[in-house]
Amino acid sequence: MLGRTNKSRLTNGPRKGRVTDAQKAIDYAIHIFKREECVFYLLHAYFIVPAAPDKRGNYKQKLDELADKLDTEGHNPKHKFKDLFVFGTLANALEETIPTYKIDCVFIGTKGSTAMREMFMGSNTFRTIKTVDSCPFMVVPNNLPFSTDEIIFATEFTDNPDEYELAPMLDIARIWNSTINIVHIETGKALNAGQLKNKERLEQLLKGLSHRFLEVKEAVSVTKALHRLAKENNKIGLTAMVRHKHSFFVELSRESVVKKMAFKAEAPLLVIPDIN
Repeated sequence: MLGRTNKSRLTNGPRKGRVTDAQKAIDYAIHIFKREECVFYLLHAYFIVPAAPDKRGNYKQKLDELADKLDTEGHNPKHKFKDLFVFGTLANALEETIPTYKIDCVFIGTKGSTAMREMFMGSNTFRTIKTVDSCPFMVVPNNLPFSTDEIIFATEFTDNPDEYELAPMLDIARIWNSTINIVHIETGKALNAGQLKNKERLEQLLKGLSHRFLEVKEAVSVTKALHRLAKENNKIGLTAMVRHKHSFFVELSRESVVKKMAFKAEAPLLVIPDIN
């Protein structure tokens, strides 16, 4: 869900059975950017199923009503809301709308954790995050309180950090004066020259922002290490990571860290595409 004039945000609009998920994503996006000028796009992707009643009119009307309601109730003069009704899969709809409307971030809701949902995460959500690599995703669980005090940023220091790439996280930290915890999962090996250089570059990008570097023992898995850290610090309100196509993200994918965290995490998960 979210796009931009100054900023544009795209949120997945409510589907049958998914209203609570979508509403939480909408509420979180509005809260995070309540001090910023934004255009919020509410996206509903649909298929026409043969022999099934054509309910496009009903869904379109509900989406129009939701956009109007958000524009009038508790109206923030900095915010505008528009609805998008697009034929196709969610991934296809996003690939079409992100460049067209210059979307800066996609907000998508998810229910939180159960063993079954963990196993099948996101027929839509996880597959969409893996498929659409042109925009950051914010995965928002529906049981969270809003917190912006501290952010976890997980990294291996294997890639040269880029200010444009990290902008979604840096913007939130600047807006809310958040502390960024740069978390490196210990593997028993010292950082090599390239990693040290990338760490120094990241330090430069974070100049002026409250931040600290943390070394965390891997324990049983990367997922558990990150969860333990978040559990020990109740000020953490967001976990962020760059979706690399190698190294750390490959390990995360094998371990299904993004999948597990998006359903277990009590804090939202920001997945940033690798522009390199």
